[in-house]
Amino acid sequence: MTRVKLAGLIAGLTAATASIWVGLGAVLPARSQQPAITIRTKIRGTDRPPSLDAPVFLLVLGGDAREENPENSRMDAIHIVGIDPTTGRAGILGIPRDAWVPLPGRGYEKINAASAYGGLDLMVETVEALSGCTFDHTVLVNFQGFRNVVNGMGGVTMDIPERLFERGASGIDLQPGRQLLNGKQALAWNRLRKGSARPFGDFSRSQAQNDFLVAALREARRDFTRSPGSLLRLLSTFRSNVAHDLDLTSMLRLGQAFLALEPRNVRTDVVDGSLGFVEGISIVQITREGQEQFVDLCGDGALDR
Repeated sequence: MTRVKLAGLIAGLTAATASIWVGLGAVLPARSQQPAITIRTKIRGTDRPPSLDAPVFLLVLGGDAREENPENSRMDAIHIVGIDPTTGRAGILGIPRDAWVPLPGRGYEKINAASAYGGLDLMVETVEALSGCTFDHTVLVNFQGFRNVVNGMGGVTMDIPERLFERGASGIDLQPGRQLLNGKQALAWNRLRKGSARPFGDFSRSQAQNDFLVAALREARRDFTRSPGSLLRLLSTFRSNVAHDLDLTSMLRLGQAFLALEPRNVRTDVVDGSLGFVEGISIVQITREGQEQFVDLCGDGALDR
């Protein structure tokens, strides 16, 4: 299939997907709780939509909000996702939550405090100033609803490299090997630090979250390839758990970018940093190599180094 025909097929599928998404709103019940995922569009100060050929940048955040506003919770997961739709390549760069960075107007703090002080606006401003990226969208994942999304997808298949266990709240005990994780297990995978064999918890957990994002993409594409009807199930799950402000153009652009994306073309990494202390507080100091990783990803939406 030629690239032109493939682009036409993707555009057609994406348009159909957007129509189905809108239609599902008429038959599905409204959310009765905080959404599991919130997608916000970056205000660009213009009504002209961005080019469909330009890289797409997303700031993906994960927090454990219960009673408080999820946008003002401290983030446990912070990831820059870049997609180059012209090449089908993408990069995911995790930022350790203990990274010691300047927060605009507040001086140096751990990066996960930005949202606690100023919500998503301050978090976006902080990461943009740190990385040089300009984000098209911010994706906030509320870990309290995360399990519903994974279960709605039918689970996510992961390669577990080592035994992962925790005697605490999750009670998780995963043996090494390839297996399908349900929502509870997937949440533990994304949050686990203590009680496992992972070294340097902040870095390894960020990379584990990177791995999960790629695995979820692979699962969704595999399901769609095997049974296009699975798209309806996936859309139903997201319609019930996702709040967004996307217009049709943005929805088409995101859908086209993700449908054209091959998991094998996604490279992941965690920002390089060194462990240290400030006034007795454990922090991560981003190194020169870490700064170069930002330049690499934010240049064209892919990790080349």
